[in-house]
Amino acid sequence: IHAVPCQYSRKFLEGVKEYIPAQTPILSVSKGIETTSLGFMADLLKEVLGEDRPLAFLSGPSFAREIIEGVATAVVIASED
Repeated sequence: IHAVPCQYSRKFLEGVKEYIPAQTPILSVSKGIETTSLGFMADLLKEVLGEDRPLAFLSGPSFAREIIEGVATAVVIASED
């Protein structure tokens, strides 16, 4: 599970990619657009970890405060694999 904020993900992943086996699936829960490349997390993960890695993304209108308060929320996991 990758939960590093988008703006710090590239540097973090470049530092740990050699320790992640090539076929290890990655579930990204990070949101946003990288300001330096204007890329989404899908773009960033493929650039740093490689195109052939299984990727999935958690998305939806969920906010920690609302979850703690018991407000209903919905999320989805999407993947091409």
